[in-house]
Order: sequence, then C-alpha cells, then structure tokens
Amino acid sequence: MLVLSAIVILWCACLSVQRASLAAKLVRLHVVAASDDPADQGRKSAVRNAVLAEAQTLLSDAPDAAGAEAILGENLEALARAGAEALAEVGCGDAVTVSLEERFFPTKYYDGFALPAGRYRALRVEIGPGEGHNGWCVVVPSLCVSAASEWRDVAAAGGLSGDEIALMEDTGEVELRFKTLEWLGELERWLGSDF
Repeated sequence: MLVLSAIVILWCACLSVQRASLAAKLVRLHVVAASDDPADQGRKSAVRNAVLAEAQTLLSDAPDAAGAEAILGENLEALARAGAEALAEVGCGDAVTVSLEERFFPTKYYDGFALPAGRYRALRVEIGPGEGHNGWCVVVPSLCVSAASEWRDVAAAGGLSGDEIALMEDTGEVELRFKTLEWLGELERWLGSDF
C-alpha cells in the first residue's frame, strides 16, 4: 500500500509540474458576453475575432510567451478598442474592457487538443456588464485560429516541448490525467497555494 501511495504521489507531482510548465508558456483568451441573450452571445464572437486579429498583429514579432504577455499588457487599450469597434459595427454601444490576469480555468476540450484545469495567465475581455456565458481559447501560441490539424505545429513553434504537447493531446488517457489535475487544482484552491 505504501509503494502504491508513493507511485500515485509521484505521478501527481509529475503531472503538476507538466501543467505548470505548460501554463507558463500560454496566455489564454477569456471572453465574457454581456448576457446570455442570443444576440449578446453572437456579439461575443465578433469581439473575440476582432481582439484576436489585433493581438496577432501586435504579437507578430514576440520572441516567446513572456514577451507576448508584455506586449499584450502594454496594448490593453488597443485590444479593447478593437473589440468596441467590432460591437459598433453591429450597432452595439456596450463597453469592452480588457485586462491581463491570472485565473483558474477548468479542463477545456478543443478541436483536437485539450488543456488541463489550472491557473493560467489570461487576456480577459469583458463586454458590457459581463454577465453572460464566456468563451475560452489560447492567444499565445495562436491556437484560437489554427486549424485542428495544425495545432501541434503551432504549439511547437510557440515554444511548447514535446511533453507539453503530449499533455494536451486529446487521447483516451487525457481523461484520467486531467481528472487528476482537476482534483489537484481543487486541492490547491482549498489549501490556498500552488504545488
């Protein structure tokens, strides 16, 4: 029993280290709609697309995730303006606020890959009062706009290691690994610290 416990603890520690390494190389995008009204949810997509387009222009020469994060932090107003212009084009005058912050994200499955639950740096875009459902993707590396078949190449070009890419691969094994990481994330939040 002691050996089994040691193996489980070691496995959890390895997963936690992989997740932390992955999180350090990503900036997630978190867009919160004004409300759950279908029109507001539709506008959320327009804002997301405008903010992503502006971010990609700004990040064209970013050397790595840390450099990209610094560039995004310096251009929050330009990103908010891009989102507000997208709203104005569809006749909506809601405010758009953009911030760069650390947030806890649940496990999220995308087309072809998945990200484990945990704390990530995020570009948070809030539309109006921000009381609607939200949407997530990854702005650094640019996984939001990549085709499902290309995400591995984009992730590798963005500086992710083979182990980090393997952690993201949506295989049958992902479910157990990510459930373990979700449990660890809840434990971290309950204890008020990170491993």
